[in-house]
Amino acid sequence: MSVSAELSEQLLRLTLDALPVYLLLLDAAGGIIFANAAWTRFTRAVGLCTPHAGVGEDYFALCETLPGCDARAFRTAAASIRDVLHGRRESCSSEFSCETGEGRSWYELHARRVETKGRPLLVVTHLDITARKQAKENAIRQHAELAHIARVATAGEIMAGVAHELNQPLTAISNYAQGCVTRLRDGVAAGELTGALSQIMRLAQKSGDIIRRTRNMARKSPPRRSTLNVNDLVHEVLQILHHELVAHGVTVHIQLAEDLPSVFGDAVQVHQVLTNLVLNAIAAVKQMDHAQRELHVTSHARRRSVEVSVIDSGPGFAETPDKLFEPFHTTKPDGLGMGLTISRSIVEAHGGTMRAERAADRTAFRFWLPIQGGAAGV
Repeated sequence: MSVSAELSEQLLRLTLDALPVYLLLLDAAGGIIFANAAWTRFTRAVGLCTPHAGVGEDYFALCETLPGCDARAFRTAAASIRDVLHGRRESCSSEFSCETGEGRSWYELHARRVETKGRPLLVVTHLDITARKQAKENAIRQHAELAHIARVATAGEIMAGVAHELNQPLTAISNYAQGCVTRLRDGVAAGELTGALSQIMRLAQKSGDIIRRTRNMARKSPPRRSTLNVNDLVHEVLQILHHELVAHGVTVHIQLAEDLPSVFGDAVQVHQVLTNLVLNAIAAVKQMDHAQRELHVTSHARRRSVEVSVIDSGPGFAETPDKLFEPFHTTKPDGLGMGLTISRSIVEAHGGTMRAERAADRTAFRFWLPIQGGAAGV
């Protein structure tokens, strides 16, 4: 070998060893024929007892012995790597985790097939993405905290209306119960009170539903996604805000599509989005004459998504639509300016989109959620 060739090989080795990613070169059988310094340090950090950092050993068998390895995720990754190795695909990417001395770590794996003198080889890199994963999880937790604070604020805002809605069935329950007691004292047979007792049960259920909905709005819990019917959530939100709508003289028009496809999401969060949009609409239309205070709520099935629109007859907005979704931007004297920001982030976290539109004498806020099992599309 010439001096220049030896120098080139040495420089190449130094370059590969300087890389922060764990880099391997595999032969056609999956055996490790080269490992850089970062991979060597990694095997020591995870306590993998193997000579020469695994060079000469089977890569797939070696990785399955990693302490605390997510075996299922790695098997999926290994199948993709073999596809690349055998020329069935050009490259692949995946994630897996394992235990290290500092706890569970996450890695992003990339594999690409190369050839030298007709000999197939595989370049495999492993990038430590633990910090990125932790940052994402922290962001999700902080977003959940902020969303919870907004829900509590909203619950406080509508509490007078909730108390009013709750007072009606409780007063009726009291009247029915008092009537039953009076009739029993007059010697009426208990069987004749079935109708009144049934009404008490129905009203008690209604009271419980009001309390449950209010508690769900203010509760602090991790997101729980399930199959949702958006129309049901629309009806529930309008029922909770019934007192607010009546108190401000808002005429509500509901046009919900029949047989609306289901979406997969967190009911509390989607409920929060709808509540915020309706409350914003109430705040907008109460500036208008009573005869002009209108709210339209519609739902439609699109090709790959469910579209929900909350349209009001308020004075509209002068800002660009995107400005409305900026944090701390508000037109309310007592507003925090976070409602629309949080609402859009919730919709986007569900794989959907949200936008504001102004046309003629109407302001519309629309959002799209992907149909269960699909990706959002207008």
